[in-house]
Amino acid sequence: MKQGVFSLNKLIYINQDKLEFHLTNGHISYILRVMPQIKQLESVYFGKAVHVRKDLHNLDEYEPGSGCQLFPKTGIASLEHRRQEYPTYGTTDFRKPAFEIKYNDGDKISNFQFDSYQVLNGAPYYKDMPHVRYADDAETLVILLKDQYSDLELKLNYTIFPDIDIIVRNAEFFNPGRNSYDLLAAKSASFDLPTTNYDLITLNGAWARERHVNRTPLRPGIQEIGSVRGATGHIHDPFIALADKNTTQNKGNVIGLTLMYSGNHQETVDVNTYGVTRVMTGISDADFDWVLEPMSNFVTPQAVLSFSSHGFNGLSHNYHDLIRNHIIEKRWQKSARPVLINNWEATYYDFNEQKLVKLAKEAKDIGCDLFVLDDGWFGHRMSDTGSMGD
Repeated sequence: MKQGVFSLNKLIYINQDKLEFHLTNGHISYILRVMPQIKQLESVYFGKAVHVRKDLHNLDEYEPGSGCQLFPKTGIASLEHRRQEYPTYGTTDFRKPAFEIKYNDGDKISNFQFDSYQVLNGAPYYKDMPHVRYADDAETLVILLKDQYSDLELKLNYTIFPDIDIIVRNAEFFNPGRNSYDLLAAKSASFDLPTTNYDLITLNGAWARERHVNRTPLRPGIQEIGSVRGATGHIHDPFIALADKNTTQNKGNVIGLTLMYSGNHQETVDVNTYGVTRVMTGISDADFDWVLEPMSNFVTPQAVLSFSSHGFNGLSHNYHDLIRNHIIEKRWQKSARPVLINNWEATYYDFNEQKLVKLAKEAKDIGCDLFVLDDGWFGHRMSDTGSMGD
């Protein structure tokens, strides 16, 4: 191991001299670091595994630009020139932020700086939220940031698995002080990529035509999908992918993001004038206002990031492996599921007891375990326009 670098259980490598963090399982690498002096987090790399080494200068394409000088004596003229990991609102970065906080005086400018880090075995557990589980072989990097203008604290969690090409991310805001604050935006994950040479893939649809694939080149500005219906659904799935131009079903590089959440969601790709691509996913900002009371916290849903060098099929396999082994209830992971039959497509509104009994018997003969009587059983329910719920 090179001087200044050490590893914990072979999944998370840390350069203590430069505060660089390299998560890798030999297939993928996710690298971030603390910017010197200003102590902001910088996105360095996400993709196919690279060697663990002390010198990462070839991954840093930063050249100081002619922005406003917010950070004296640092050589950093403007944060919009830097690839950021969880960007704040209202400083010299004029792209969309990952979070936004309103203080008691109405100010919205925050400055969360690196404070410390931990490496934990396993993955975070959340009693009241969907989350990855059965993750004893995983490791989680926890980075603590503290606001310089308030008592607020922010934890960023990064979980990596040894055998699945997945990074699970989320954020936890904590208010240890005496004042309340309004959290106006809180994304689950955000990171910046050094190029714009991607196609954006989204999945949209409607009733009876779910999951249509849309593929379009990135362009300057914001491309965004989401839902404010209070639920996910076929309109826009909380999923986006960024693929190389030549990526096919089985070949090429692709990055995927999806959200373990069934409420309002928002997925954003923001390309700035310097050719940097910002990618974010999380709860929708629309009408979002969470009051952080003293001694309370707010936990964002988990975002699941994946990289595949084997096209969309490889990306799909990554997500299938995670869902099968770390989300599905353990007793159903490798056992046959019960099979049910629903009468709706077989009969629509045109049925009686004789038809239903015949259908149920035939279903039993082919191995179905449960018969479900769907729409149409109300008193005068012969069409979509009548007798619902009588």
